[in-house]
Amino acid sequence: MTSLKSTPRQWQQEYARKGIPSSYKTRPSSLVPLGLKALKTRDYRGLRSLDLGCGRGRNSFYLASKGFEAHAVDFVPELIQEIKAHAKKRKRKGKIVARVGDVTRKWPYPDGFFDYAVDIYCYKHQAKASARRKYRTELCRVLKPGAVYALSLASKEDGFYGRLPRKHGNQVMDPFTGVGSALFSRADVLREFDKTFKLEKFAKRRKRGRMHGKTYARETLVFVFRKK
Repeated sequence: MTSLKSTPRQWQQEYARKGIPSSYKTRPSSLVPLGLKALKTRDYRGLRSLDLGCGRGRNSFYLASKGFEAHAVDFVPELIQEIKAHAKKRKRKGKIVARVGDVTRKWPYPDGFFDYAVDIYCYKHQAKASARRKYRTELCRVLKPGAVYALSLASKEDGFYGRLPRKHGNQVMDPFTGVGSALFSRADVLREFDKTFKLEKFAKRRKRGRMHGKTYARETLVFVFRKK
């Protein structure tokens, strides 16, 4: 392993290659509507959502269709351009605000701006603890008190990531993409988030899934948190 920090170029190549499910899926993650239940309202007009590591924006487009002002951020410029082009074609289906940004640096949003944030396998790609600390600091800053945060990531027992060679305990590198990841248990995640978030719901999901053209026994951890 040389570097565990991924680059926009690596992700641009992956989205073209379509080896990881997020590179080709178009329907929203099942975690997104699960997290919505914690908001305890069916009227999302006037609320703001944040899709972290949004990729092609499948979750943001869904949230916009529900009435959110849906903000999408990713550090791959080509993906953000794609979202903006798609958004122009569907003006009557909600507002999308897409921008280029790195989740390990200062986020381009005001304090207490968002009601709902979703992260589908973005946090796990921040392999270094220092990068995750910066992410959590910014997440807490931009969420309103009582806001909901939905997080999905691979467990240490995942049939693809869990079999990869480890570095520093929980760090691995995808041999196909060169992208680093951190693997977690439920307790690991709670230790990183429990100071500022209250756990509302947790589930461990197992299913067969494809990665880089092969089928594996996948294991995903999903969390719904509320900011304290």
